[in-house]
Amino acid sequence: MKAEYRTIIARALLVAVIIAFLAGAAVSVLVLYLKHHEQAKEQALLIALWRNYLYAYYNAAGNWNSLGDQFETVMAGANAIQIAHFHLADAAGQLVYNYDLRAITPTLLATHEPILVQGQIVGYFDLAWASKSAYSVAIWISLLAVFIVFLLAFPLLYRSAKRSWAQHQQLTHILGKLQQPEAAFDLAAVNAIHNEALQSRLIEVGNYIHRLETVRRRMVADISHELRTPISVMRLVIEGGLETNTAISIEQACSLLEELYRMSRLVQDLQQLSLAETGNLTLRKSWISINELIETTVSSLLPGMEEQQVMAFRNLSKNVSVYVDPDRLQQALINLLGNALQHSRGTIEVRHSQDEANFFIEIEDDGIGIEEDELPYLFERFYRSSGTDRHNGFRGMGLGLAITRGIVQAHKGMISVESRWQAGTTFRISMPIFTE
Repeated sequence: MKAEYRTIIARALLVAVIIAFLAGAAVSVLVLYLKHHEQAKEQALLIALWRNYLYAYYNAAGNWNSLGDQFETVMAGANAIQIAHFHLADAAGQLVYNYDLRAITPTLLATHEPILVQGQIVGYFDLAWASKSAYSVAIWISLLAVFIVFLLAFPLLYRSAKRSWAQHQQLTHILGKLQQPEAAFDLAAVNAIHNEALQSRLIEVGNYIHRLETVRRRMVADISHELRTPISVMRLVIEGGLETNTAISIEQACSLLEELYRMSRLVQDLQQLSLAETGNLTLRKSWISINELIETTVSSLLPGMEEQQVMAFRNLSKNVSVYVDPDRLQQALINLLGNALQHSRGTIEVRHSQDEANFFIEIEDDGIGIEEDELPYLFERFYRSSGTDRHNGFRGMGLGLAITRGIVQAHKGMISVESRWQAGTTFRISMPIFTE
């Protein structure tokens, strides 16, 4: 956690330095632009002033002979802007006066401004000046300071980039391992990432992929087993009849039909599961009595309950009409009641209630219960709880609860499960009384 905090602080400082650098650079550029604009205005004004001065001088004197003495007197009082050099030529272009201040680096403009007196050109002048404004010095100092700060922050930038690249390489390695479900999950590489949230998420993803791979392998084995048995029975019966050249008996035909029904149920379950998971489960809704549907469903399972000496108790509230697909809902109830019958040690209770907008069905058994860590996966396809295989020798495909969830969700409802070890399991369906 400390390493994560250090990383956050380092990145925050990094962002602050970058923002300060960009802000300082932006301010400096803006100030330089404004200063340049200001100097351009001053230069234009200075040229106009000197043109007027030279015009007045020539208009009064009629020549340029004594300009040098007056120019030096004028320059002695110049403060804000210092002339770097001043060139004056007559109308023929001959240099009349030259003033040059070489100690200051001039900004040469080469203006060659003409001087007009009474509509005639009487000379040309050039000006170049050097500004000693403190603003330029301050701007360059600020730019230098920002650059120094950037240099000081560069090691932090480098370490942060190096750490990010290392984490990127680790993530690439981990994701490569996740693409190979048969390979062992590299927990050491995950722990090397200094981000607890990312570590937790990667572990969850790794466990989920591992569980999916386990379910996939078990699914292939289960489907192969479920198909192998009826196919083997049918092959033996048919081969026996062909070898002995005798007709198939009624008992053998019934056995073949039973195996065909078995394969048909498996294919139908797989098809319904696929439709439910893709949201393409067709519903033929109508208004029905929910209590009558529950009674009919329980009655259809009474022979099996009597055989296993299980009693079914019904605790139903007042009858209410609901808008559902009766065949789909009955299939969901049969799956839940069959699951309860499989695990029950003597009693099953079916409860019904409703409020203004929804109705609720609860099916509770008194079995051994389900392990708490198995509850989140109970409705996944091909998942079988640890108690499924060892109770009454029953071995299912793990499709019933997944199909039931798909049917309930197709009705815009929800299904949940509660279970306590050695205290039984309760499945609860919540569905709207009416929905389009």
